[in-house]
Amino acid sequence: MSSLRIKLRKTQTTLPVEKLTNEVTRLLVQSENLEKAPPTIAKMTQLISIEFQTPELNEFPEDLSNLDNLEVLKLKGQRTAIEKIKKTSSSIKTLFLVGMNLETFPNWILEMHELETLDLSKNHLTEIPKELSQLKKLNRINIDSNKLEKLPECFLEMPQLNHLSMDNNCFSVEEKANIQRKLGLWF
Repeated sequence: MSSLRIKLRKTQTTLPVEKLTNEVTRLLVQSENLEKAPPTIAKMTQLISIEFQTPELNEFPEDLSNLDNLEVLKLKGQRTAIEKIKKTSSSIKTLFLVGMNLETFPNWILEMHELETLDLSKNHLTEIPKELSQLKKLNRINIDSNKLEKLPECFLEMPQLNHLSMDNNCFSVEEKANIQRKLGLWF
């Protein structure tokens, strides 16, 4: 089991691919200028955790389905980084897609049946699909700082939910009262 933390200098724009070996179980990449995650990541089958703190990230491997051990995926970057993702590992329990300028909900999330924690904060989402309630293990959701105007009805069908954060959205006073009445949440 080995962790690999790569912090690139401002002048560096590529990852040292030779360090991305199959022995790595936890990968953290920090960079101001990295735009592309190498496809090698999708072949690192021992990965348990992937975290990219890279605001300029705009390309990520589209197929992560071979990463059977992957439990944590945290990405911070541009929306285009995840638009091409078609398949993810079914073992992911924690997913953070924070500050990625998402305007629509990534539907591939609905196939993540082991998902327990979902953070979609600091995006531009206007709605959450009702099908999210089908993720029976999902018990923590953060959708702070989006553009939601109405309570996503799926939350009413999720008795397993023990943490829901929805601050800094576009809820009217009436909708806040509705949320407080239906879910017992206060703003």
